[in-house]
Amino acid sequence: MLLAGSAGCVGPNGGGATADPGAAEDAYYQLDESVAGKIVLVNAAMQFVVMDFHLRRLPALEQRLDVFRAGQKVGEIRVTGPVREMTVAGEILSGNPEAGDEVREE
Repeated sequence: MLLAGSAGCVGPNGGGATADPGAAEDAYYQLDESVAGKIVLVNAAMQFVVMDFHLRRLPALEQRLDVFRAGQKVGEIRVTGPVREMTVAGEILSGNPEAGDEVREE
């Protein structure tokens, strides 16, 4: 027997369903608006890197990005281009970046 007001969906944490069940799905497919990516290629001799910003907002040309490894800042990059789909080239301004390092806006 159901009591009045007891019908409805229960979420994984015991909470009720949201007013707009499609909102969670829409949020899942939205692009993250922060500028953050990964270094995928380093050419130390030419002092440039190629960065991937898959499903993220691309940085602006001339924008400076910090380089992080294991949560510690290890360098700085200036975005120079070219831009190809979700990858962007940048000039190494400081540090010794490696493939796999994270890049984020200041």
